[in-house]
Amino acid sequence: MSNRNNDRIYPINRQPNNQQPEKQPPRYPQQPEKQQDNSPSGVLLFIELMLFIASMVAAVLFISFLPLDYYFEYTETILPVQSTQLIAASPIDRIDESEIPIPPEPELEYPVYDFALPVPESTYHSLDYFNDVVFIGDSRTVGLITYTKIAPIDYSSVGLNISSISTKDYLRYTNESGQSATRTVYEALEAEAGNYKSIYIATGVNELGWSTNGFIKTYRQVIEDIRAITDVPIYIQLIIPVTTKAQETSTTGISNDKAREFNARLRALAAELEVYMIDPIELFTLEDGSLDPEFASDGVHLSISAYKTLLEYYQTHVVDPEAWENLRTVEEEPPETTEQ
Repeated sequence: MSNRNNDRIYPINRQPNNQQPEKQPPRYPQQPEKQQDNSPSGVLLFIELMLFIASMVAAVLFISFLPLDYYFEYTETILPVQSTQLIAASPIDRIDESEIPIPPEPELEYPVYDFALPVPESTYHSLDYFNDVVFIGDSRTVGLITYTKIAPIDYSSVGLNISSISTKDYLRYTNESGQSATRTVYEALEAEAGNYKSIYIATGVNELGWSTNGFIKTYRQVIEDIRAITDVPIYIQLIIPVTTKAQETSTTGISNDKAREFNARLRALAAELEVYMIDPIELFTLEDGSLDPEFASDGVHLSISAYKTLLEYYQTHVVDPEAWENLRTVEEEPPETTEQ
């Protein structure tokens, strides 16, 4: 084996493993290694700047609107009040309050009450209102008092008519000797004067067989007689008709046509004598003017529910004299007294 085979052949420019290559001086000056740039780019900076500016603008607008809303609310709820006092340059020039003229109070205008019309609807009056009111009437008034909780001064009686008010002594009372006795309506009104504030009269169904002139003449006389005894307000109720069947079977001449005649004359009488007129007829009648059988117990008298409706009508149709020009009373001032 030749010595050539024992020698190793190395690549050009390489040294054997056991030899370190010689360090050659660099051909060009050595440049520093570039480090990775982690800072934000210009676009991100611009976006962040815009967001900051927008948030600042929103904050300023929000803060500026708070006092503005408060100002609007303040000006809407609290209006400035102009002073009526005169401001002088000095206390000496100020006007004495006693020298300032006081404007006269405005005069209230009241409507004039028309007695030819039914009593208009009023405020609701409790049952206590009728405790010192006199009720004069026939069996229908008896039913009103019997089937409701009203407790007036009761001068009603079954079969009562406008004529028997002045002549029939049917009202029981205890006389000075402690004995039971009877008296007429006029006698009772005289004895109880000062204990009642108004009078309600409701008759007519028992008089439908009379002539119209006779009925109205007697009615007028009764009102004039009562006026001679007391000056309290008087209410008269128009006559509620009967059912068609009750009219057809009547043996005493009861007629709804006669009831309409009576009511027309009662309206005129109310205007003439200036008494209050109550008209609850439409509450209980049909289109033909007859009493609705639904509200009738026997064709003539009302049912219990109808009596309660009639009472509600009474409670909401009361005249307040102070609300009308021609009914108001003016208190006269006492005359001045001179000292001796």
